[in-house]
Amino acid sequence: MAVQHIVRRAGKRVRAVGILAAATVLALTAAACGGSGSTGGDEGKADPNAPTKVTFQPATESFAVLTQLNAFAGGYFEKEQLDVTYNTVVSNAAQAAQSVTGNADIAIVGSTGVVPGVTAGRDMVTVAVLTKGPTTQITLRDDVIERLGITPDAPIEDRIKALKGLTLALPQPGSTTDIAVRQSLKIYGVEPDRDLTIRPITDPPALVTAMREKQVDGFAFSSPTSVQPVAEGYAKVWVTLSDLPEFKQMPWIDVVTSKSFLKDNREAVVRFVRALYKSSEDLKAKPDEAREAIRAKYFPDLDQSVYDLAFDLSLPTATQGIEPVGESLPVLLEVINSNADTQVNVSADDLYDTTVLSDVKAGL
Repeated sequence: MAVQHIVRRAGKRVRAVGILAAATVLALTAAACGGSGSTGGDEGKADPNAPTKVTFQPATESFAVLTQLNAFAGGYFEKEQLDVTYNTVVSNAAQAAQSVTGNADIAIVGSTGVVPGVTAGRDMVTVAVLTKGPTTQITLRDDVIERLGITPDAPIEDRIKALKGLTLALPQPGSTTDIAVRQSLKIYGVEPDRDLTIRPITDPPALVTAMREKQVDGFAFSSPTSVQPVAEGYAKVWVTLSDLPEFKQMPWIDVVTSKSFLKDNREAVVRFVRALYKSSEDLKAKPDEAREAIRAKYFPDLDQSVYDLAFDLSLPTATQGIEPVGESLPVLLEVINSNADTQVNVSADDLYDTTVLSDVKAGL
């Protein structure tokens, strides 16, 4: 089964979590007018035991957000008395981040889409970093690896330098994957537009097809797309970008809200982040339970070997805690600016609000 079809089916299932059909339109409308999850006020003397409504905007439903998937699969939000309205996925990270100023209360999006928004003065703030380190792999065909003369367990610098002269497929130019791969090459002195032939291919299954049919030597993408050819027996993962020392703790997926929503609905945000915190801790302490829950809910039709490879490759990026690390921000800025026409800059104080996580931990 094609990955896109699997993800679409998964999206349908996840949107069913915590959604009351009659409340969806009301929640979206209220969010556009200033926040659907308000815990303040006593209009209508609402039942204090009723779940708090929160509208959520995802930018992806992939292995890049294992903590998010585990939180929904394990009912963590319901345990925090949250009724989560799940918006349709907006794959563009910048658009998903900006939705917190319009039709969502909280978003989980790529860090590369948050920084430009904050730099531009939009009303948004990161309250947690869900994923640290790029979840992208570079996968090469076995015959290409044999020609290179080194193995996938060679030092990472040697493996990246060995890419010179190859034809590599990357997704849409300017995407988080495209940006991160280009920067990883530059770190080791490989100029992507001079030393390689880069072929943009936006459709994930087409990346696999192009490599299988030898139109390209390899491609870069996140799992499970990156590991499908491995499971099929004709390719190997050549580089996992999160293995680069420079990238290990780099912010990759942020939990974002607006400052105005946080001010008026702080308890709802704390509960949301608490659910994610518990999900992250359980991923670390009980990975096999999370593996089964996520597979059952999102990927029941995905080949077991593909699923296990994808999960294992992604797990390290989800088990480094969800606290923002200000010292890692310069690496993210360098990655963004190295491939951007317009330079961006933001301080950790402007980008991050760590007080929410402080409240989360204080209440445990």
